[in-house]
Amino acid sequence: MLLSHVSYGSGRPLIILHGLLGCGRNWASIAKKISAQGLRAITIDLRNHGESPHSDQMAYPLLAQDIEQVIGSLNLEKPIVLGHSMGGKVAMALALRKPRSVGGLIIVDIAPRQYVKSNEHLIEEMLALNLKVVKNRSHADELLAERVRDPVFRSFLLQNLYASDQGYQWRPNLRGILQNIPALMGFPFETHHASYRGPVLCISGDKSEYFENADKILLREFFPQAKVVTIKGANHWVHADRPEIFFLAVLNFLTGFNQPK
Repeated sequence: MLLSHVSYGSGRPLIILHGLLGCGRNWASIAKKISAQGLRAITIDLRNHGESPHSDQMAYPLLAQDIEQVIGSLNLEKPIVLGHSMGGKVAMALALRKPRSVGGLIIVDIAPRQYVKSNEHLIEEMLALNLKVVKNRSHADELLAERVRDPVFRSFLLQNLYASDQGYQWRPNLRGILQNIPALMGFPFETHHASYRGPVLCISGDKSEYFENADKILLREFFPQAKVVTIKGANHWVHADRPEIFFLAVLNFLTGFNQPK
């Protein structure tokens, strides 16, 4: 499946993968800052998200295969891959499937394991919103507020809403995502069968429930060279909670690839 993507700048390529219910556009500002450092940043909409095609299947090997196709179509040589949350799992799956195709990984606040807590209820609330009565985005926010109280997260969800000739619609394939939540919560690789020995940086938030101390051990079983940076005061959306510190951590990792040999 050929995914929608946007490229910023030129130089060594960095692929950026968003999380569940996100899109490449969420990372545009960071991509522009990275491109200003002499690299090529490529934001991608994963299948069933953003402008990319829809599908009933969303297993991680398939999602990784989609990225392999983008790498091939753009003739990218060993790109570094940054992924947040679900996108981080896709990045890990890509490296474990095709280790030689990846130059390095930046994993943001996610571990290669099964999770119990999901955002399934949020997708159900989005589906329950009667789009036929929505007058504008502010009205949609008022209606969704009855179900999703957090205004910041509600704003994030509403970025997926767009106006069409038929009225307001959700851009993601919500039903397709919903039916694949069990697969997305898991991680279909075993440590004794797969590993990636290239450079890996994991950035986590100290307030996040998604990456725990025990996850460092598991991470290094898959990725022996992994280094973990924990950012104080950051939750799961590390890049939004502490953008300057997050960008510095990413830049320090990327700088190592541009050092003369």
